[in-house]
Amino acid sequence: MDRRANLQVSTSVVCSLLACTAMAQAVSFHFDIGTQSLSSALREYARISGQQIIFTEEVVAGIESTPLTGDFSALVALHHLLAGTDLITEISPSGAVMIRAAPRLPAAERTPAGRQEK
Repeated sequence: MDRRANLQVSTSVVCSLLACTAMAQAVSFHFDIGTQSLSSALREYARISGQQIIFTEEVVAGIESTPLTGDFSALVALHHLLAGTDLITEISPSGAVMIRAAPRLPAAERTPAGRQEK
């Protein structure tokens, strides 16, 4: 293949991959997850969405999920389940979603909302 043909094939492959990614994000799933431990809710989320999810029990211990009922994309559903927690998501190189505790700022760097430092 000449250089121009290689460029056309490469461009077609990239466009196809981008289209597949956009379609995967647009797929919605029906969730009916009641209030329960976040650990159980995340397992149910993974079962419904097919999304591989990684977390440790110590990170989610003692956290209760908010109920999630309706049709949502996997990403929107996960963000709903984690709303109000100090947990964040990170995508691993394999595509699995990792649930982690958000980094905490040292006390010296925190300022209560609405107050100005002197």
